[in-house]
Amino acid sequence: MNDKRTRGGKANLVKFVIWAPWILAITGAAVSAGGFRAIAPLYLTESGISIDAPEKYYMYFTVLFVFLGLSLIFGRRAGCHYICWMAPFMMAGTYFGRTLKVPSLHLTADPRMYGVRLMY
Repeated sequence: MNDKRTRGGKANLVKFVIWAPWILAITGAAVSAGGFRAIAPLYLTESGISIDAPEKYYMYFTVLFVFLGLSLIFGRRAGCHYICWMAPFMMAGTYFGRTLKVPSLHLTADPRMYGVRLMY
């Protein structure tokens, strides 16, 4: 859509402004509840994720359009660069993986093989 590269700078710090309160809230909730007793990543999703109310669609499409809008205005993967709350986790994982020399998966593609132009 918009092939220009995102500019870094201070805008990259927004994701940390989003991430820090989120981590603090989870930590505070866990401490106030007496700690973690179990971790259930699929809690209440064993039979799939249900969107049973229109309000849930509004939230889904709002997030979708925010990421799409950022990409159109600021360049490719702007939502990932600027507001994604998962980016600090991935950055930390990359840092610790490189520091500990843990092997990692790196994917490459040959655009000539498929006759397409890669967008990154």
